[in-house]
Amino acid sequence: MVMVPRYDQPTVDSNTLPSVQVQAPVAKNFAIEEGQQAMAGVQKFGDATQRIAMDMQNQANALRVDEATNQFKEASLRLTFDKDVGFLSVKGEKAVAIADRYGDELKGHITKIGASLGNDAQRQVFSARANDMLTSFRGQAMQHEAEQGKVWADETDSSSIKLKLGEVGINFNNPAKVEQLINGGKDEQGYEIKGIKQHVEAIAKRTGKPPEWVDEKTRELVAGAHKEIITRMMDESPTKAQAYLNDNKEAVGDHVTTLQRSLKVAVDREQGNLRGEKIFADSAPFGSTFDSIANRVLKIEGGYVADDAGRGETNLGINKTANPDVDIKGLTPEKAKALYKERYWNAIGADSLQPEMRAVAFDAAVNHGPSKANKMLAESGGDPAKFIELRKAEYARLIAADTEKYGKYEKSWNSRLNQLSASLKGERSKSAMLEEANSIDDPEQRSIALSRVSHLAESERLAKKEEYDNNLNAAQEVAFAKPGGWSDISPTSWSQLKPEDREKLRAGLPKQSDPNTKLMLQQDPDLWKAGSIEKYRSLLSESDYQHFYNNANGPQAEQKILQAKIDNEQFSAGMLSAGMEKVLNAKTGTPEWETRVELKAKYETMIEAEQQAKGKTLTIDEKNALLTRMLKPVIVGKVRTDSWFVWRNGPYTEEARAYQAKSPRDIQIPRASREAITADFEKRGIKATPDRILNAYLASKETQ
Repeated sequence: MVMVPRYDQPTVDSNTLPSVQVQAPVAKNFAIEEGQQAMAGVQKFGDATQRIAMDMQNQANALRVDEATNQFKEASLRLTFDKDVGFLSVKGEKAVAIADRYGDELKGHITKIGASLGNDAQRQVFSARANDMLTSFRGQAMQHEAEQGKVWADETDSSSIKLKLGEVGINFNNPAKVEQLINGGKDEQGYEIKGIKQHVEAIAKRTGKPPEWVDEKTRELVAGAHKEIITRMMDESPTKAQAYLNDNKEAVGDHVTTLQRSLKVAVDREQGNLRGEKIFADSAPFGSTFDSIANRVLKIEGGYVADDAGRGETNLGINKTANPDVDIKGLTPEKAKALYKERYWNAIGADSLQPEMRAVAFDAAVNHGPSKANKMLAESGGDPAKFIELRKAEYARLIAADTEKYGKYEKSWNSRLNQLSASLKGERSKSAMLEEANSIDDPEQRSIALSRVSHLAESERLAKKEEYDNNLNAAQEVAFAKPGGWSDISPTSWSQLKPEDREKLRAGLPKQSDPNTKLMLQQDPDLWKAGSIEKYRSLLSESDYQHFYNNANGPQAEQKILQAKIDNEQFSAGMLSAGMEKVLNAKTGTPEWETRVELKAKYETMIEAEQQAKGKTLTIDEKNALLTRMLKPVIVGKVRTDSWFVWRNGPYTEEARAYQAKSPRDIQIPRASREAITADFEKRGIKATPDRILNAYLASKETQ
């Protein structure tokens, strides 16, 4: 900035000019005249000088005021446009009262700059200019404040709308709250609360939007609110969400198609699972009490039919022919159960029957009639399984006698008997459940219901199996603790065991392990773990069982299991290398399988013997070397003792594997090999004993 020299005072003061002392001349009068002329000239000079000084002062004042004005303009521009401190950078809520705040700040600059001026004349002119600019500045700030106030209000309303949409989702199960959030209302204290609709109207009023815009925007937002409600409901119950959509289709608007598509899948999944679960729950064993059995029979019999196989009206298993005094069509489950008790349950003396016979006999009484049921009771001799066979024969007789009349019932009759048969075992009839699920009309729900029934049935099977295995394992601990220990098993535990498992417990532990079971366990070390190994206990000798169990459940169990797996891999690799793939992959029960069982047993025995002899665990290389020696093809010397021809009796040889020789001495080492091995030992200073020579030969790659 160019600095203008300041002249706060005139540089030449007229009062300081040198005065001229004029003395009257002694001369004549013309001297006086000359003096007067001189005085006039001096006076003119002084006036000119004073005018020059005043002009200079005025010029300096103007320059100083311009400088101050420029400083003020810079401050004004900075407070207007600066990206960090200018009021135009202040947005939204922060712009409230911005004109006052920024105006006061700029006003402070007037005072500060004015104080730096040198005289009142400068200050007066500057103040007038600055105040004019301050007024303009305040006007601009007030305009920005007003604009940002609208922006803030719109943002606030928009934010309120978003929040209320979120609250709609949270309160989707509270219709009154949802209504208040959409259309406004009063809170518990009676204060007015704006809804989504009121916030839209406020925005429209500020922005000058027409009523049509308000209606369209409100419909759009309300549709979004209903969509949020339906979306939240889907997580709780797709069926409930579907019902809500059906009741609010107009309000949901353009979202209907998309929601319908999503809901169809979700509803099918929910209903399919629910129907599958209901089928499963309704297929529980009949039990042995009147209520449990009657409830199952009510479900099996079904509702009202005008004519059931010529027996007239039938409802819930009670027909008009056998019960002419009953209002069949108006029969309720409660009335039906009362008739069940009086005319069917008591008629066959169900309370006096064995618990397992009650359901079979009572169901027969309802289905065939009490008289027929009593006859079957007598023929069955109290055996529920035989009773079911008698009923099966009766159904077959009826269908054969009149296929057109009874053939249509064959499927449901078989399902009925399947359920009773399963119930005798404490189980559900999976076939009956799947048949019922297959009757569902909707293909998607049917598929899901079938899957759900199968899943629940399998889960129950596994749970029961686990429960049974736990009971069997506990019983084995007692039975095998001592000879005759099975007699110490609790009656409750014993009654829950299968007959074949009871026989195994009575027999006690075998002295020798079942070869197939032992080989299977050797191949799969994971089965040695507690929870798996117990099921094989009755097939293993006590020593083998403890060997497997301790390896997988004692110290360093995981390392031992891993080592056993590695040993298995090495064993398989050794078999393949020896050309014994056929034996390795043999099917159970074949001669090759028996060979593998024998070989594996000998291999394990030899490893154990070597480890005991060396007092340490063999390395992988040592085990591989042992297997190589065992599988080496050799010539074995034998003596024939059972020939048909006397002249053939005597020694002979045959090809075999080293492990097949009854004695190491039977293995014939070629002379050249024996001499080479002996020479090598002598060279190294090792005594060539027969055992050393044999081991060296078996370890060599030389073949016959």
